[in-house]
Amino acid sequence: MISAWLLMGKGCRFMLTLHNNRNRKYAVVFGGDYTQVGPACVTVLSLKTNSPEFYKNSDIYFFLSGTPDAVVVQILNLLEINLFQVTGDLDPNASYQTKCFGPGILAKFETLRLSSDYRRVIWSDSDQLFLGEIIGIVESLTVTLAIVDGGGGTIFDNFIDPPHPQVSSKFSLQPLDKYFKRNIVSNFIILNGCQRHLYELARNLFFFQQPNLASGDQGVWAQLMASFIGTWTLLPHEVYSCHPKDYEASGGTSSLNQFAHGESERMVKICHSYGRPKFWEGIAWHLYEPYYNDWLEIGGFAFKVKFKRLTVLERLLFTAKSNFKKWLGKTKHFR
Repeated sequence: MISAWLLMGKGCRFMLTLHNNRNRKYAVVFGGDYTQVGPACVTVLSLKTNSPEFYKNSDIYFFLSGTPDAVVVQILNLLEINLFQVTGDLDPNASYQTKCFGPGILAKFETLRLSSDYRRVIWSDSDQLFLGEIIGIVESLTVTLAIVDGGGGTIFDNFIDPPHPQVSSKFSLQPLDKYFKRNIVSNFIILNGCQRHLYELARNLFFFQQPNLASGDQGVWAQLMASFIGTWTLLPHEVYSCHPKDYEASGGTSSLNQFAHGESERMVKICHSYGRPKFWEGIAWHLYEPYYNDWLEIGGFAFKVKFKRLTVLERLLFTAKSNFKKWLGKTKHFR
């Protein structure tokens, strides 16, 4: 069993019996608030079904912001998911985007704390399904970190304004545009032996920049990669963050002829319902339903909601409101 004290330091508190096996080589990390528990468990069930080789060699963790009720504890215990509480207060001046994600953002950085105790550690968002075996890419990784290519945009999309010189000076950061030609997306991350001190650094970068972060943790990962993580690679967006609409349009295959890690197969490995609606709000529900039903059968609570399709006017108003809040964030003085 992994040492409990290792995960009980600053920012984290143990809450459940540890279901750890020293013979397991991998760790899979999820996190967020109470609303993410059900979706995360459904994602775990898709991993168990479609990536069995990886799953049987993995310890599963959920880092929760908030206090769970007895039902959550019971279900996670049944699925042998290790539960910890992640703590950390948001700055009152945090950006609108950061407040939307909430303290659950900090769960992603727990992967750095676990990295030295496993052969590989992965992070998975809770709004996605694993549709294929991932042990190939996990085992073949020779660099320190792999994260998904953003499929477009620039790395500065992760900030309301470009990182302030005060931040760059304080943390000895390298210029991001020197290392990134496009954006990244952190729905799926693989770590291969990251140094544990990066955990505190990541949290400090996050807390110091909360007013300027436009996409939660992604700006922090970019800064770590550019300045402190020696070797890293980008995974193809079409394979590891394929939107359900693109998945259905392509028949489940990517547009790539070859993966970055040398496999010739073209099958989509992760279907990611980024944006809105989510799977449980109706998008590609037929893909999600079998795993959702499995979740209900083991005693999970229902969380499917009916997605309300926006009218053109509602969509315009929603976009205008989002743009206004982003503009409002830019007008605040960066501390």
